[in-house]
Amino acid sequence: MQLKITVIAIGFFLCAAILLGHPGRTERRESGQAVRFPSARTSKDGEIWLDWGVDRRTGFVDGYIKGRRDGHNAGCHAALAPNPGITSEPTDAARRCFAEEEKFTRVQVLDYVDEITSFYKQYPSDRDVPLNYVLDLISDRERRTSQQIHQHFLAPSVEH
Repeated sequence: MQLKITVIAIGFFLCAAILLGHPGRTERRESGQAVRFPSARTSKDGEIWLDWGVDRRTGFVDGYIKGRRDGHNAGCHAALAPNPGITSEPTDAARRCFAEEEKFTRVQVLDYVDEITSFYKQYPSDRDVPLNYVLDLISDRERRTSQQIHQHFLAPSVEH
C-alpha cells in the first residue's frame, strides 16, 4: 500500500514538472557547453532509469500513468464544478476536457518500460532527457519511436 501511495505521489509530482517545465530552454555551463535540461546538471533521468530494476521501472511508469490520469480528471472536475449563477451543464466543455487527457492504452505497462529502456540505451547522449518528456512522446497521442524521440531533441532549441 505504501509503495502504491509513493508511486502515485511521484506521478503527481511529474505532472507538476510538466506544467512548470520548459523543454525548449537551454542554459550554459561555465564551460560554455549548453545544458538542455537544467535538472540534468545534478543527475540524469536516463542514468537513474538504467540503474533501476524492472520492478522499480514498472512501478514508476504505472504510477506516472495513474497520477497523470487522476490529476487530469481532478482538474477537469474542478474546472467544470458548478459555479453560482451558471444554470446549464457544460457538457461540451466536459467532453473536450476529458478528451484532452494524454492516453496510455498499451495492454502491458512493460511495453512502455521497454520503450524507455531502449531509448536510453540506444542514445546515451539523450540520458539527460527527463522521463516525463519521454513518456509524453511515447503516449498514444505522439507514438514516437526511440529514433524519433532522439531526432526531436536534436532539433535546435529556442532561447527564452
